[in-house]
Amino acid sequence: MLFRSFYFRHMFFKCTSLFLGAGLLAAALMAPAKPLEKRIDFAKQIKPIFKNQCYDCHTTNHAKGGLDMSTKAGLTKGGDTGKLFKAGKSAQSLLIKRLKGQGGPRMPKGEDALKESQVKLISKWIDEGARM
Repeated sequence: MLFRSFYFRHMFFKCTSLFLGAGLLAAALMAPAKPLEKRIDFAKQIKPIFKNQCYDCHTTNHAKGGLDMSTKAGLTKGGDTGKLFKAGKSAQSLLIKRLKGQGGPRMPKGEDALKESQVKLISKWIDEGARM
């Protein structure tokens, strides 16, 4: 009798634990997920900045410093002073340094500096892998 009583109590606690664990798992799976932070969209967010601020001097027909920012190939190649960026490393990026006026003339040359929010957006785009 003692064995039977112990066996049933043991099974009761085992089943209770199993159902409780399954309930917690189900609750976790059904909980609303935190929204994923959206990645930067090159065509919608970055290219318009380049078009408005950089294309006057850096396009296929007018590539000052050997830099064409109007094409993917041009952005990837860079200009006479080297590659503009290495995907994932905005802090080491020539593009970000020039936009901030570090290590050479601030760009866009002779124009108002980009807004800090624009520079941060470009930095984030580079850090995310600079997908085009």
